[in-house]
Amino acid sequence: MNEKNHHLSELLGIVQKEKPTKRNNYDVVSIPEFFTQFQAEALNAERRVWLETMYALPSHFTDLLAHTLIESAKNDLDVRLYTDGIQRVHYLAGVVASKLFGSKTERDYQHAAALNMQQSFDASGVQYIETREFTKKNWLIFSLLRNHFKLAVVDNTLWLGGLNAGKESDYNRIDYMMRFDSKELVDFIVEVVNSQSELTTDISKQIGAETVLVDRGFPGESVIYDTLLKQLADINNPKTTKVTLLSPWVPDGKLLDMLAQLQAQGAEVKVLTSYHPLSLSPVGIYALVKNYNRLLMKLKRKKLQLLETPLEVHGKMVLIEEAERSVGTITTHNYVSQGIKMGTTEIGISSVDPDFCSSCKDYLQKVESVSEMST
Repeated sequence: MNEKNHHLSELLGIVQKEKPTKRNNYDVVSIPEFFTQFQAEALNAERRVWLETMYALPSHFTDLLAHTLIESAKNDLDVRLYTDGIQRVHYLAGVVASKLFGSKTERDYQHAAALNMQQSFDASGVQYIETREFTKKNWLIFSLLRNHFKLAVVDNTLWLGGLNAGKESDYNRIDYMMRFDSKELVDFIVEVVNSQSELTTDISKQIGAETVLVDRGFPGESVIYDTLLKQLADINNPKTTKVTLLSPWVPDGKLLDMLAQLQAQGAEVKVLTSYHPLSLSPVGIYALVKNYNRLLMKLKRKKLQLLETPLEVHGKMVLIEEAERSVGTITTHNYVSQGIKMGTTEIGISSVDPDFCSSCKDYLQKVESVSEMST
């Protein structure tokens, strides 16, 4: 196996990395590695097992997660699955749903499997909680006012990152979860999760070296996006600074302007992303937006250094490396203005802790090692 394929295998969790010497806190793990950790700790939990993802749709991966939750509930624990209301769309059967989301056979299977999963949760005591209602307006604009949280909590351990559970299979995408073992941090995240459907303001909460960032989901506002803009504005010497952004999307708006300015001032700016081909499907809308942003980048003559990965990127991460210190951010935010306009609820954690930043850097370097420069 050549080096590039080996690195890709590690990213996907197909082969295991050498055992890390640093503590579990801040470990960045692939989605399969996350599942292994989550399952092992959930089945030995003493208090709570919570999982939140935008949706949990019928798939082999979802079945594994659901089985872990059901088995944990047998131990009389506080077991919860949180999803956004968009989950309900995928329960639909019939001609219209078949035209939008796949063949009638596929829709019938998904409908039956989703109902079966719900019945299994009800029978076992797993609490299934929808965090945001899918309203009539959403039939016109699917992405309006959605909840994009992705996290898991087992007792006093937290994982936060890009977890989804559906047929696209998180085993075949470049994605991650970061692990935290700080009780104070975990307790605060638990408070946020408990109150997420009632948030009236964005959150920026300092806990030690970490800052928890939460977008409440109001169109046009984002503390996560604004925090990154401020971090970039606070850079002292662009000539000795490196900025690396991992996102499924290409920057636009104020972020594009600021990154282009830093690049012109001598900073090394890299965007790690993947190519989205246009298609006649709901996913094709995302490809349209992404390619539109690429075009704008060229027309505005603010082209950044884009490195494309061989598989779809779903993880979101930023690392700013200055001579004096670094600051890293892991988040569910895609860092594009379209999501902000849609009023998406997002969560992230930013930190100046050297171990946190080192874990981000290790992961980003691995993604970069399998990427190629976009033409």
